[in-house]
Amino acid sequence: ASNDYERQKLYYTEKIKVNPEWEIVGVFIDDKTAENEAKKRVEFNKMLALFRRKKVDMIIVESASQFTRNTPELLRYTKELKDFGVDVYFEKQNLHTIASNGEYFAAKIENALNMHMGL
Repeated sequence: ASNDYERQKLYYTEKIKVNPEWEIVGVFIDDKTAENEAKKRVEFNKMLALFRRKKVDMIIVESASQFTRNTPELLRYTKELKDFGVDVYFEKQNLHTIASNGEYFAAKIENALNMHMGL
């Protein structure tokens, strides 16, 4: 798990460094054994705290399934972030929440989560 964490941290740190318009404020990765409920995930909540203090305007995530573990939470948090002007970019799905309409986004994300869970 540690190697995966370090790989992701390095990947996102480098990705952000090469874009002159971006500034890294943190890399937040919960352990795969972390609780499924977002409010119990330590790193996820650290990220939300930064957003609520207006320190974040974009979040880059490898996949929707890594942002939250279920569709209702995913939709709730991405809507909350979008309402405050924060874009969540899901790399695997190539989807920016700030540029997506609600129904299209929900369908695309639900499909991605189902595929991840093997449904």
